[in-house]
Amino acid sequence: MSPRLTVIMPVYNSQKYLKEAIDSVLTQSFESFQLLIIDDGSKDNSINIIKEFSNKDKRIKIYSNQKNLGIAKTRNIGLSFVGTEYFAWMDSDDIIHKDRFKIQTQFLDNNPDISICGTWIKRFSNGPDEICKSPLSNEEIKSLLIFKPAIWNATTMLRTTDIKQNNLCFDEDLSIAEDYDFFVKSSFVLKMSTVPETLYFYRRTEGSITDQFSKLDFNKLLSNHKIVYLKTLNKFKVPCTPENLTLHHKIGTQYLFNDFKEYVDAYNWILTIFNYSKNIGYYEDDKFLKSFAFVWYFVSKKSSQIGIKVFWYYLFNSFKFNNFNFWNCFKLFLRCSIKYNKF
Repeated sequence: MSPRLTVIMPVYNSQKYLKEAIDSVLTQSFESFQLLIIDDGSKDNSINIIKEFSNKDKRIKIYSNQKNLGIAKTRNIGLSFVGTEYFAWMDSDDIIHKDRFKIQTQFLDNNPDISICGTWIKRFSNGPDEICKSPLSNEEIKSLLIFKPAIWNATTMLRTTDIKQNNLCFDEDLSIAEDYDFFVKSSFVLKMSTVPETLYFYRRTEGSITDQFSKLDFNKLLSNHKIVYLKTLNKFKVPCTPENLTLHHKIGTQYLFNDFKEYVDAYNWILTIFNYSKNIGYYEDDKFLKSFAFVWYFVSKKSSQIGIKVFWYYLFNSFKFNNFNFWNCFKLFLRCSIKYNKF
């Protein structure tokens, strides 16, 4: 019987944790899958580790790029090989819950209107673990995508026919944020959701994507992200200047605001986007409001080192989004009172 699922694992110099990653796929309770491992020109022992596994388990298929092509191109190569009902992503240094594929295939089977399904993640390393919860509904995901990634690529399972019929792929001109761009484009034509379970375990290492991302220059990040931002902002016909895009990037990232005027400017920009996007009727009001309320709190939390006037400004303006949250207000009050200066 043909497998229902293709698991795509891009690999580049991943020998240290590759065995754990492959093992966590091969020991899944859901067994109707094939594992496509694409080696992107690794210089270490990765390809030999992959071959050792493939000799023991015929569900593993190997493709090797002749040279390092980068993650976007490698993802697209993987997409071109998929012929199963569903496909899923898996990073080469992470591990997954033994029931991940079972739970996600059942979710997609039971929700035929959903094309992309993610999960919550746990980030782990030598320090404390961190549970990261992404929004659940399609409306929350697509409205949060205006500002920042709202679903983790590595956790997703996708309906193959829907992806290919809409010609969705990764932008190979983007050296970073290619996954963010993919989900923004997907949000215009497909529905997405997140299973509220922690099924993916993301390893925080020096070579991990998150680590590489955090070390990049602000302008390097902005140059890639603004291409993604404009796809949504142009759809809403929001007037954009270079200054607006820089502020937009600060809103959606871990940038800490140190100037009260810039904080107020951030609020006014959020409100501008809110009004433009609401006018075109692209979102359901309640989920749309919830996402913008989250972004407003997110920015205020990142501005707490300015002091208590941030709290009062947040409190006065939070009612604009009809989503007052006492607990958030209390936490923000404490942060602003001590001028907390960490993310």
